[in-house]
Amino acid sequence: MYQENELKKLYERLKAQYPQYQLEFSGDSLILKRLYCKVEVNQSGVKIYVNGNLYDQFTSEYVDDLDDLYELIEAFLLDLQHAGMKQGNETYIFATKQAAKMGSRFLIGIAMCFTILMIGLITANSPWLFLLIFLLPAASLLMLKQMQKKIFQRCWICPACGQPLPMGGKGHRCEMAYVSQCPHCAHVLEQPPELATIQTEYAPQKPLEPPHDLPTPGSKWPCMIAGGITTAFALLLLPLIFIPDGNEPLDMVGVWTGVVLLLILLGFGLILLFCRHKEPEEMQQPIVIVRERKIVAVFGIIQWVLSLVMMLTAVIVAGTPPFDAGSTFVCTLLGLPFMLLGVWMLLAGRNRTLFVFRDNSMWYISSWGRKWEFAPGQVTSVWLTANRSLHLRNKDGKKLASIETNMRGIPRFAEWLESTNLTATLTPNMEKQTKQADQEESTVQWREEYRTRWHDHIKGIRIGLWVVIVLFAIGVLIPIPLYLFADAKFTTVMKIGALAPIPFLIFCLVFAPVLLFDDRPKNATPEWNAMHIKMPIILVMLIGLLYISQIHYFWGGWILQEADGNWGWLVRVLTIATVLTVLLILRTPKRMRLNAGFFMAIIGLFAAVGLHYCVNAALIGPPHHYPAVVVDSHADDPDVDDGYELTIVMNNGKETELAVTEKIYEMAMNGEPLEICHRESPFGVTLLNIHPPQTETGE
Repeated sequence: MYQENELKKLYERLKAQYPQYQLEFSGDSLILKRLYCKVEVNQSGVKIYVNGNLYDQFTSEYVDDLDDLYELIEAFLLDLQHAGMKQGNETYIFATKQAAKMGSRFLIGIAMCFTILMIGLITANSPWLFLLIFLLPAASLLMLKQMQKKIFQRCWICPACGQPLPMGGKGHRCEMAYVSQCPHCAHVLEQPPELATIQTEYAPQKPLEPPHDLPTPGSKWPCMIAGGITTAFALLLLPLIFIPDGNEPLDMVGVWTGVVLLLILLGFGLILLFCRHKEPEEMQQPIVIVRERKIVAVFGIIQWVLSLVMMLTAVIVAGTPPFDAGSTFVCTLLGLPFMLLGVWMLLAGRNRTLFVFRDNSMWYISSWGRKWEFAPGQVTSVWLTANRSLHLRNKDGKKLASIETNMRGIPRFAEWLESTNLTATLTPNMEKQTKQADQEESTVQWREEYRTRWHDHIKGIRIGLWVVIVLFAIGVLIPIPLYLFADAKFTTVMKIGALAPIPFLIFCLVFAPVLLFDDRPKNATPEWNAMHIKMPIILVMLIGLLYISQIHYFWGGWILQEADGNWGWLVRVLTIATVLTVLLILRTPKRMRLNAGFFMAIIGLFAAVGLHYCVNAALIGPPHHYPAVVVDSHADDPDVDDGYELTIVMNNGKETELAVTEKIYEMAMNGEPLEICHRESPFGVTLLNIHPPQTETGE
């Protein structure tokens, strides 16, 4: 029996989460009304009505936990809303389709721009193009959100009164707030839901209706054209490979290798020309036909073209003296699998077919044109595998044939299965995959057992999150301008850099129970979303990447370089990143630890590299100068952006490499004197710089 105080808590929880629904509470009973449905809860149990009819009911003994009761009611309401969003609300469906259509076109355009920028970066090697590639994803995301917002505002309008329907979210995250009827004129937007009933008894078998619109045979011309061209090339090149080019003698090893490759091509061409099948006669008219999709032949043509080019290249390389075994092997290794796959796909589009006849006998024709006949009753079961294949098996469990669920005619084949005694069972791997899919698709709901003291301060924590992110960004962006234009000391800006990520890291560790380090689940309830604050991962990653980039390219690349950046440096950085990751995992609820650990592993590594350099640079001692002894050098390679390096000897006798400018490199090569600026931190880290005499850097 539900107690009155439990029903009151349930009423308050539903009222806070679903204020748009009608809720009535009278002490010992609770009634929730939504368009087309009603939920009645009393002390003895629950009754659910849809379209005025009883849909489901259960007693208080069956569901005795208040959280479970709330989740059942919420799941039912979400199922109704989902049915309206996908089937019954034409206004919502139209707006969604328009947004998806325009978004797809926009993303295709962005992908083309990204490809052009990548090609330009490869050819021009310009750092500005790298910056554009770096910023393009974030900018395109903002533009996509703004485009969706405009489409929603234009299409999410009541068809009766013309007033805009509610919108949710803020700023660029503006989305449609789903409603079943217009809040202005009460016009009903949804159609009555059609919820599937639970079938308790097996329905009598129904005979399969006469066949109609059976899949037509695949065209023979792709195989004929591809086979003819392949055969022609093979026959044409076979005698030509024995003709020497000029006065250079033939390399017989390469010639016979080319002959073998041409014979393989000739074999593939003949297979394409002569591997065919014969359709059943009219007197054996099938009731079910399953064939490959036509797109398979299209992909087969593409594979065949690519493989033919590679195989012909291998033949030409093999037949051209001197014989280049490596290049021939690589071309053959790339071309032969593609040729085999392309030939198989072309033949599958033409030949592969399953026929089912009225007496339940079957014909199966493979891609290579071979035919197997199965007598009535020989196929006793059908297994659905994890890769979406249907295996036809006999009574001993032996596989007789297989088809895929994406082939033409599968719906008709499924109807035939329902009309017979055959059962479609799942393989163990498919059962495991199905269970995982069910768990992923199940509604993610909030339970009161998840609540911590931080969940009572969600708004303040959300504001604090953006405060520490802004502080992190400022601490990353401001040191370089201060050092270059405000004459700030090097140690001062390093202290700012060392402090930059600390508030953000502390915030993540303290408020980990309410932070979400992944995208919000699509099937999460509004209450679950309200209890979690999504971390802006892309923004934080960009800031972290900028943090580590300026350490590597500016401070550690030109100002002061770390001399002992070897295993000791790696151990210290990995230790900091590991400690941060472990602490965040321990602070995060178990159900969300995987994403939290992955997030902190990356951000922690960025922060560890920056903290290691900035902390040591901020605490360095006074500079010590001594003449530079250069023992080795490396000049810039125009084809490889590797810069200039000098190998110098420190005052302790150890050698280290320093990246230098072209001017310093030329001075060293000309024998001009140079000095080393040597500084050490209390942790034993050595920072160096090389410069002309009477020039001190670092402060």
